[in-house]
Amino acid sequence: MRTLIAVMIAGIIGSSSPGDDIGAIRAHLIERLSIDELASRAHVAEFYAGRDWIPVWTTDQPAHALIHSVLFYLDAARAEGIEPGGFHADDLTSLAHFHDRRLSPVDLASRDLLLTDAVFTLARQFAGARIDPAMLYDRWETPSRDADLLAPLAAALDSGRLLFETLDALRPDDPGYAGLRESLARYRAYEADGGWPALPDGPALRP
Repeated sequence: MRTLIAVMIAGIIGSSSPGDDIGAIRAHLIERLSIDELASRAHVAEFYAGRDWIPVWTTDQPAHALIHSVLFYLDAARAEGIEPGGFHADDLTSLAHFHDRRLSPVDLASRDLLLTDAVFTLARQFAGARIDPAMLYDRWETPSRDADLLAPLAAALDSGRLLFETLDALRPDDPGYAGLRESLARYRAYEADGGWPALPDGPALRP
């Protein structure tokens, strides 16, 4: 495996023009893919392989606005019961403060992978991959939507547009899910207001 990675990296660097940072980032994308902790590694690997390992988030245009938009979207996912801590939020927030020119190709490759992994992982959770129902129910036969994510997300990321619309479309539209979201918001409001009043000290309550 390491030999194959080394050959791929050599080929990418060799095909890059002098001073072309994108070529160095492409090489490090392959290397970091096996090092960085990624929740959706298989999806991320297939996505980058399909675009010849060209980075998504490092282009001629500053990526900071879009990166902060992704971080804001991840934070807003708390309304779905999804905590942003599982999406590299701390690492991405730290990297987002630096201009691309101040980051090494290794850091830019890691940032690219972490952002793409965050997007794919959130999409998979929207599609129902957070918990495998087959692990809870022996006779669960409903097919997962997880396998259908690559094409629409790849198109959205490649175009640089409609990313959030694509993610929104993956959210469950079941009325029961909407009710759970409303209940979550209501109980969080209770918590923010101090929670339920505590019972005063006294004798044990008995039926």
